[in-house]
Amino acid sequence: MGRIAKLQEQISARTEEKAAQLSSLPSIPEPQRRQLSKQIFSAVAVDLEQFAKGLSSETSVLSRHFASGTEAFSKSLTYTEFNSLHDVEAVSKLRETLRETFEKMEVYQKIQVDDLRKTFQGLPRVTTDFNRAKRSAVSAIDNFDRFAKGALELLAELRRNVDALPQA
Repeated sequence: MGRIAKLQEQISARTEEKAAQLSSLPSIPEPQRRQLSKQIFSAVAVDLEQFAKGLSSETSVLSRHFASGTEAFSKSLTYTEFNSLHDVEAVSKLRETLRETFEKMEVYQKIQVDDLRKTFQGLPRVTTDFNRAKRSAVSAIDNFDRFAKGALELLAELRRNVDALPQA
């Protein structure tokens, strides 16, 4: 999740840079303004494509690791349940960790992902490359959102399984 946050920071910084460049355009004569405007939007399109590729890559890695971790937790809970080895303190810590992780992911998924999607969807239609890059970025966000929703469902299931273990 840290690397995804870094991607967001990078795209935000680059977008702010390009917005500053766009705001200086009115002082430039028309033929140059149009050319410079296209150059700026082309650079933003490249940034959006890089963001989309990075987010897609990170989502794939995160998804694999999350699935692996969830499977390991599930196996651990199964062994704990069948062996009747209940370390009450460890189970309590696990409950708390799952609760915190669930809450953080839920907030991230609901607020930040939605805000990011709305921001990109709200960008104007400019050039073909820019529009294509914008769609790629929104698609990558949608893929991450699907992962996050699935991860939340898995975390909820893990929480139910942990809550089913005997408590102190």
